[in-house]
Amino acid sequence: MSLKKALRTGIAITLALLLAGGEWFTSGAAPGQLAPQSPEEITSDGYGYTLSMASEAWVDANSGTQVIFPSSDDAYAGPYPIGFSFRFYENTYSQFNISTNGMLTFGEGSLSYQVRPIPWPPAPNNYIAPLWADLNMAFGKAYYRTLGAAPSRSTVIEWEIYSDQFYSTLLLNFEIILFENSGNILIQYNVLDNMPDRYTIGIEDADGVNGLQHMVPPTVGQDLRFVRPNPSPRVKLLPRFQGGFTSGGLARYQTIVFNNGESGSDRYNLQAVSSSPGWQARLLWPDGSALRDTNSDGVIDTGLVAQGGQAAVILEARPPVGAAPGANTQFTLTATSVISPAHSMTATLQSAVPVEFAQVYVDARGIRLGQIWQENMIDRPILDEYTGAALSMEATSQDNYLIAWEYLTTVMQDGRVLSGVTISKDGELLYEGKALEGVVSEQFTEILYKLANRFSGAGGGLLLTDSAQVINEPNVVQADARKPSLAVAPDGRIAVAWTLLKRRQAGSAFENNSNIFLAALNSSGQLLSGRYNVTQDLGWYVASHLYDNPNVAVTGDSRYVVCWVQQFDAKVRCALHTFNGTAFTTLGTVILASLPTNVYPLDLSLAPLSSNRVLATYIESSDVDNKVVYAAVDSSGNLTRSPTEIPGSNGYQPRAVQFQDGTVLIAWIEVDGRVGYAFLDSALNLKTGSPRFFDPVDRRSAGSLSMTLDRQNRAVLTWVDGDDWDYLIYALLTSDEVVRTPPMIFISDPFGDPLYQTSDFGFGNAGYSGVYQTFMPTVNR
Repeated sequence: MSLKKALRTGIAITLALLLAGGEWFTSGAAPGQLAPQSPEEITSDGYGYTLSMASEAWVDANSGTQVIFPSSDDAYAGPYPIGFSFRFYENTYSQFNISTNGMLTFGEGSLSYQVRPIPWPPAPNNYIAPLWADLNMAFGKAYYRTLGAAPSRSTVIEWEIYSDQFYSTLLLNFEIILFENSGNILIQYNVLDNMPDRYTIGIEDADGVNGLQHMVPPTVGQDLRFVRPNPSPRVKLLPRFQGGFTSGGLARYQTIVFNNGESGSDRYNLQAVSSSPGWQARLLWPDGSALRDTNSDGVIDTGLVAQGGQAAVILEARPPVGAAPGANTQFTLTATSVISPAHSMTATLQSAVPVEFAQVYVDARGIRLGQIWQENMIDRPILDEYTGAALSMEATSQDNYLIAWEYLTTVMQDGRVLSGVTISKDGELLYEGKALEGVVSEQFTEILYKLANRFSGAGGGLLLTDSAQVINEPNVVQADARKPSLAVAPDGRIAVAWTLLKRRQAGSAFENNSNIFLAALNSSGQLLSGRYNVTQDLGWYVASHLYDNPNVAVTGDSRYVVCWVQQFDAKVRCALHTFNGTAFTTLGTVILASLPTNVYPLDLSLAPLSSNRVLATYIESSDVDNKVVYAAVDSSGNLTRSPTEIPGSNGYQPRAVQFQDGTVLIAWIEVDGRVGYAFLDSALNLKTGSPRFFDPVDRRSAGSLSMTLDRQNRAVLTWVDGDDWDYLIYALLTSDEVVRTPPMIFISDPFGDPLYQTSDFGFGNAGYSGVYQTFMPTVNR
């Protein structure tokens, strides 16, 4: 609900933004949000573009210039000349790019085939989408053509997709017309005989802040006209969504106020509202000086901001005195044009008092370890340059963490040996930040690890695996040690499990061999055991025969339980071991699940339970859905809970923890991007009939979910923004099934491109108990 709507309802909101803007003010609780308009009702956006139906004559562009795409699938071509200066939102363009997936972009081109709602801050932005979908132009053509004379020219961009190589039957034919004098946009449809299942139609600005989406299926002859608004005052806030902890009693947010209007200089009144009573905030300039009321209208403002200019504003927030960990709020910061108060925009700022936990993650600086508690948040460098994948972490003792990751080396056909090759979020091999060029003849992946604590610097890691030796075996061209799983035993020893995939050339074919391995380290990170082969499969196979998703847990009576999935026979298996300080002994194996034809196990995760048991959660994946399933095995190999489906679940990456009272929390990521969760009682029965779900933060899908318990027995859930890797997100739940802190951003770089990563296997966070330690400075005497 906007401030104006809230005031119309008669709800009193205290906005004690006095003339002295640097003073703390206390905001009353904001009312609940109104239900959003149905998509069909939205016909204008925040900038002022309006959408209406039209019926215009079709204009052929195929007598103009044909577009030559570098590929028929997921490609773009350009830039091409528009033929005149075209105003689109607050910018003016003379060139455009065109994609095979039914999108025109200004500035940068786009390969994107994954359609998104509008507006949507992650890339792509700055586009017109007549039919953005996963299209293929193998039997297609595109053209553009400029018509008329200045100042009333128009440019037509047309897509044609045919049924076959003879271009005999049109399946899809649509176009965009850009108008010079008005800045209007017309989208027309001539043939729609093969509509894709998923698509987006609309326009979006360069920041993904303003946009207008057409939600009704298009029809031939019913055209869409996006009308550019007349010049007027406007405002844009970036970023629109932020979050942060009040570690040390203070959270600080920077918001940029843009004058994207067309009425000259403007000033913007600033008002803030908190969703929780007692929270305080103040508004500052980046240098720490207070914002003031520069025009004496009783409200703090930015002062004059030139047309096209911007002002950076800081909002500092602090919780009520005595606020306990878990306390949270959501500020809305609204900037309103003084020239035209009808023009405003609101940004959302989340804040919470954190509990104690540690988070490992990767950003542009390398591997980082965040140690977080109510009074502080320490960001420690672990590795300056992250050149691997599959990051994992486990707490080994107070303020000590074992961090493990994959390290890929490629041997190129030209003889180059490239160590530290990385994998992009799109699955592309990168070396020194650029796409890997050339042909790979051999590759091997090692697992490195490091014991980190408060004294750690950004040094390298220790080698756990021996892939460099394995690659020298006869005819072996690939040796990949991957997916490290970590667990700490009651005596402080650390177990590490991983999978090793070998590939060799056998005549004109390739054969593969894989196994699950296990090793033990002491609490100082020294290797105690050899690399123990758990599965002991010596066979070589032409078809896939992968032992995958290794997970290790240690029971209260020090049994090492290693479980994995087998896609080749659709089984989930476990092996139980003892460890005598130098070597492992296998006590036996148990089949946890044997799935029917066309159902496959995925995303296995283990969690220790009381009474010397281990809970396994995994996905049963079929063509219909991805069911979240759990089962339990004890340290003697007995199946104490047969596989049980969580009804209503459809997801991946399940995780689990057990609270001290025996309650179990299982969480996962739904296929629609939400985080789902369910509680079990101590007998592992569902406490509620159906799961619950968190709505995506800032409409971003979740990825890389991890879960741990803090010292006060609260469940800390963290995950990344799985769409653009811009955020790390946090939520807090307790065993009484209460959400103490709803999902919020806690690590971000709003003005950079951080590409945050954390563990894909649930080892991204851990407990932290160094909160009460005090370290005095060393003084030389």
